[in-house]
Amino acid sequence: MAVEPDMGLFAACPQLSKLLNALAQIRQGKDAQSLAKGALSADYANQRILIFGTGEAGKRFYQMFHQHYQVLAFIDNDQNKQGTTLNNLPVLSPADIGAMSYDVIYIASQYYRAIYQQLVLELAVPAFKVKY
Repeated sequence: MAVEPDMGLFAACPQLSKLLNALAQIRQGKDAQSLAKGALSADYANQRILIFGTGEAGKRFYQMFHQHYQVLAFIDNDQNKQGTTLNNLPVLSPADIGAMSYDVIYIASQYYRAIYQQLVLELAVPAFKVKY
């Protein structure tokens, strides 16, 4: 079942729209190298980020963008993945987010709506720090 992002919420932010389009293309299995071109602006350079999701979308997001961001860690709800590493980065629990210093959390998961609600409503992460 394909999950479509709610693009209406982000129509006013063209840079975020580019990133959302890139993530949607990742989900469709497009070539990562061609996606990376033009998907980022100088505004995103060297941000300290967390990637929420260790599945295929999270791995591809990391492959495409790790040279443009300072990726601090992966976050995942799966307790079996927490405490492990992925791409030499720790996989942490969402509960660990509150103790971290970061600029943005990028949700790279088909469950982005539920994860967004978890982050903003349950964990009190400021909405402007959550992207998907």
